[in-house]
Amino acid sequence: MEKINKLIAEQCDAIKEQLIQKNIDYNNSLQNPISIFHKGNNIDGILARIDDKLNRIKQVGITDKTEDTLGDLIGYIIHLRIALQLQKDSNIPPDNFSQMYQFCS
Repeated sequence: MEKINKLIAEQCDAIKEQLIQKNIDYNNSLQNPISIFHKGNNIDGILARIDDKLNRIKQVGITDKTEDTLGDLIGYIIHLRIALQLQKDSNIPPDNFSQMYQFCS
């Protein structure tokens, strides 16, 4: 169990560093999109990216060439949690996430 816990910590640290660097590189664009073409809110944009990553996994599978998709997917899910938390903290009525976004099997 100790080995697995160490591996969990290493993976989380790597994702954290990647997320922070990408957020700097992309100027916080997931939480504050410039919305030139996409006119939805930031949550809709993040969900679209999650769909893209899941579609890539569905179509191509997980290979050496697509393994980075897993890190991207984890990152988008973290950003989704942040966006939902920011929405709560802003006292703006939520979009009723669980009813608005129906997940398909």
